[in-house]
Parts: sequence; C-alpha cells; structure tokens
Amino acid sequence: MSSRIFTILGLSLLATGVAAQESPLLACRAIAAATERLACYDAISLQAPAGARRTEPPKVIETSIAGPFRGWWPKEKITMTNGQVWQVVDGSTGAVNLTDPKVTIRRDLIGGYHLEFEGANVYPQVRQVSAEAELAAEAAAAADQAAKAAASTVIETGIAGQFTGWWPKDRIKMTNGQVWQISDDSTGAANLTDPKVRIRRGFFGGYTLEIEGVAKAPAVKRLQ
Repeated sequence: MSSRIFTILGLSLLATGVAAQESPLLACRAIAAATERLACYDAISLQAPAGARRTEPPKVIETSIAGPFRGWWPKEKITMTNGQVWQVVDGSTGAVNLTDPKVTIRRDLIGGYHLEFEGANVYPQVRQVSAEAELAAEAAAAADQAAKAAASTVIETGIAGQFTGWWPKDRIKMTNGQVWQISDDSTGAANLTDPKVRIRRGFFGGYTLEIEGVAKAPAVKRLQ
C-alpha cells in the first residue's frame, strides 16, 4: 500500500509541472479523485521534513580552565575557556594544584556528564548551567542585595532640638519621621542639641540607639 501511495505522489508531481516544483501540497490539491488526493496528503506526512533530525548533545567537549585551579566542592560552578559554565552536582570534593588545566567533559551512557582533567583521579559529575555573562549578572545582583541588606542594618538619622536623655519605655521621634521606644531598663542623661544618631541592628535582630556624644547605647524597638 505504501509503495502505491508514493507512486501516486510521484505521478501527481509530474502531472502538475511548475506547481509541483513549488510545493507537494499543490500537487495533491490538483488531484480530482478524493481517495487519491487523501493518499497523496498522507504520503507527504510520511516523509521526514528537511532538518527534522534531532541534534544529539555532544559526547565529548574539549576545553580548559584558565589560571590556577585548586580543586572543587559540591555545587561549585566552574567557568571554562569556551565560555561554558559547569556545576558539580554530586557530593564529591577534590584538591589539585594546576594552572590552565585542559579538561574533557564526557557524556555517559545515561546522558549525564563527568568532568575529567589532568592531574586528578576523581571525575565529578557536572551539568551545564548559566553562561559566564549570566553568572556575572547574578553575582552583581547578589552583591547589590547584600549592600542593601548591610545598609539596612544601620539607620542614620537625628533627634531635633534639645535632648536631655531617656528612661525605660521613653519614645523618641527621629528627624526621619520614625518613632523608636527604649526597650530595656536603662536610663541616660545628656545635654545635646540636634544630636546625630545611629540605630544599629544586631546579629539577633534587635536594635540599639547610638547617640552622638553619649557612651551608652540603649536597646530600642520601632513603633512607627
């Protein structure tokens, strides 16, 4: 049956001349008999379109690591000289002392990859991750976020007017509009005008109030 279908398709292509050269679909459309026209369309669908072959991932990638390479640990990302970035995905660690080592990234039978390089007898399992430029962008974003987090640990502001000190549960309004309350039992005496203050967050999330010209730093909590 299949040979007959392809014969019909071939004859229809010859019969339609120029139209057949433009598209097999035009040749099928020109067939008057419904059964033969359907068979012509089916024959086209049986033919693999050009470029439809699946591209197999590379089995071996030869590249290198620039500069000194001292080893790896789990989840480490390693940038290759070809621009690719590969991450260690198993629990292995390794220590080496190499400079500009050549490496081979080899695909195994089940589709995973292992990293082989000169001077090491351990071959960590790896997977390809973001390109180097994307990693640089990620690192820049992380650094920016860290800088913002660091900045949020210290609030630079001031107290307007005369400041004579504090006592437990005293509420102090800052020039930035925030209101902070003394949250410990400390008291302090001062005689300051428009002092600058720093409200600093500690490791455990609490805050202390540092007042210019005052040695004590009472614990505070924000009310508004």
